[in-house]
Formats: sequence, C-alpha cells, structure tokens
Amino acid sequence: MSSPPAPRTRSVARLVVLGAVLSLALSAAQGQVLPRDPKLKEFDPAFRGLLEKADSHARQGEWKQVVDALTKAQEFSVQYPPLLYLLGAAHKKLGHFDEAEASFRAFLKAAPDAPEKAEVSTLLAELQVERDQASRRRDAARKFQDEIDKLAKGAPAGMVPVPAGEFRMGSTEEDIAAAMQLCPQCPEESFARETPAHAVFLNAFFIDRHEATTGEYAAFLNTSKRQAPDHWQEGSQATQAQKPVIGITWDDAVEYCKSKGKRLPTEAEWEKAARGIDGRRYPWGSERANLFWANFDKCCVWAGYSLLTEVGSLEKGASPYGAQDMAGNAREWVQDWYGERYYASSPGKNPAGPGHGTEKVVRGGGWLSLANGVRTTAREKRDPAARSTSVGVRCVRSLP
Repeated sequence: MSSPPAPRTRSVARLVVLGAVLSLALSAAQGQVLPRDPKLKEFDPAFRGLLEKADSHARQGEWKQVVDALTKAQEFSVQYPPLLYLLGAAHKKLGHFDEAEASFRAFLKAAPDAPEKAEVSTLLAELQVERDQASRRRDAARKFQDEIDKLAKGAPAGMVPVPAGEFRMGSTEEDIAAAMQLCPQCPEESFARETPAHAVFLNAFFIDRHEATTGEYAAFLNTSKRQAPDHWQEGSQATQAQKPVIGITWDDAVEYCKSKGKRLPTEAEWEKAARGIDGRRYPWGSERANLFWANFDKCCVWAGYSLLTEVGSLEKGASPYGAQDMAGNAREWVQDWYGERYYASSPGKNPAGPGHGTEKVVRGGGWLSLANGVRTTAREKRDPAARSTSVGVRCVRSLP
C-alpha cells in the first residue's frame, strides 16, 4: 500500500481542499460538480488517482462509486478532513444517514476551526430532517403493504387489491414541466386537462392484474353475439392468445367486464391503481419510461401483433399494487365521459366523471404512444363506437 501524502503535499492540501476536493463536496451536496483542480497532481499518484476517480463518478451522479473510491483513499489518512467532508456528502446523497453523520462529525473533530464548520453543522441538521422523513416514509410503506396483503387474501383470481383511501389525482405544475420536456412540441395548454392536481378518496376495489387478452376475449365472443375486432384473422385469437385484446368499442368493453361479474374502472380508480398514493409519474416510479418497463414508442401504423407484448411480460413496470402493463401496450377504456376541465369541479370522493358527453376516456397509452403519453396522469379521449388497434380493456370489481 502506498504511504500517505508527504508533509509538503499536505501543506498545499488547503488549496486543494478549496479548489477541488472540498468544492466537490460542497457542490455534491448541492447537486453540482465543479471542474477538477490541476493542483491534484501534487498528491501521491495513487491517492490522487482515487480522488480523480471519485471526481469522475460524482460528475455522473454515481454516489456509491464515490463512496467506494473515497473509502479506499482513507487508507492514506483516515482523518483527512476534505475526504471526510466529501464522504459525508456522498453518503448523504445515498440516504446513508448514519454514515453521513459519522463522516461529518469526524470532519468537525479533525478540523474544528475549519471555515466550513457552519456549513457542516447545517448539513447535520438537514440529515436529521431527512432521517425523520425517511422513517415516516418507511412507516407509510409498511402500512401500505399491510393493507394490500390483508385485502389480497380475498382477491378474485387474476385481480389485485387497491385499498380505500386518498391519493393525489392529476398533474402538478412540476409534473407538467417534466412532461413538456418529454414533448417540447406539445403546447402547454394541452396539459390543462390533467389539472388541477387534487385529492380524491376512493373506496377499496380489485383491478385486473393485466389487460384482457385476445384469448379471454375470444372465449367471451363464443358466448355472446358481439362483433369480433375488425383486424382479427383466422386463428389469430389462438396464436396471439396472451396479447391484449384491441379493436373493441366502449360497449364491447362494458359487456366483456359484465360477463366476468366486473365493470369498467372509473378514471379515478384507474389512475390510483396505476400510480398509488405517492404521486409517481409512471407505474414504477418517476424515472422516465423505457422499453424494459413498458411497451411503447412503436410508431405509427398497425402492422400486426408483433407490436404488442404478452400481458405481464414486463414485470418491472408493475404498479405499486401489482397491476401490470398500465403504461403502454394497449390503451384502456374507462367508465367516464371525457370532460376537458372536469378536474376543476369533480367531487373529492369516488368521482365518476361528467354526467354526459360525446367521448369516453382512455388511459395508459399504447404501443404507439411516446413517453409523454404513458404517464399515469395522461388523459386521452375516443369516440365510444371507435375500434382502435391500440385500445383494449381492463376490469375492476367493487369490494362487498
């Protein structure tokens, strides 16, 4: 193992701290990384290499790798103040509250007269707030899962429970700003239909884990007199049995759900089942959609079932309740008539949409939607008599 930096090197350490390492620590806490300082060359090569490695990872937001590099660098000097500072900042980024506190307190002990003392004290206070918030989130997550597990014992086959309670429906200004980054060409007013964000209380219900499949819908047609989807070809309902049914009208969707002893979800029920109670932008969280989690962005014309994925095949895209394919694959009919500004006056408990209208709401986006269109709050509308190759159905059942 290489020896610690020589005393002469340490004599310039203060400049390095302010010019690079400590600046990096300060900027890391603020979500920024400053340009590296050429004075780093005056360190022992191995020690300098670890600092540069940490710097590189910090620039990419790779905080675990920053921690790994700085932990190795501590072998040169366990109580080296700038490393303690930056190590605390990196741990703070990762939510490692105990480790961050230990590093910051070690910094204060190693450099009690450092000008950064006040800043470190502020960071320690922030840590306590963040620790308390994380504890409340863990408690809420446990309660959330306990409620789901309790209801799941009585869930019908193929359905998942959505407990009673309040959630935030619609998009905030921040949500819309993020959506506009996904679709710069979209006029801001096109997102008004998703506003205002508002609290909604819903009774508990069960929702199908996946969209109705072609095979399930074919079985329904065997006992009904409804028209088959226009694009069906001989045998397709058998060879594509595990892909979502599409090309059905709103009435078809209603009758299909009735045949199962179920119904269409309201728009509010659909959104809660997709996003849970934490305001996430996609069923899996707020990270932008990708093809590992959702089937979307397959522009633009129906070219056969190869555009669809089998239901439930993208497990990482499941909603907090375990409902799958709520982003992409097939859009889904819901019960509500479409109202452009309905959210401005909708009731706060079990809203069921406007009393009348000319178009029905579809949710979830489909195989041809862009990332902007598969968000949990994205709203679309369709003529209820239309048969679209991107629109299918998912059913719900009220709890007794």
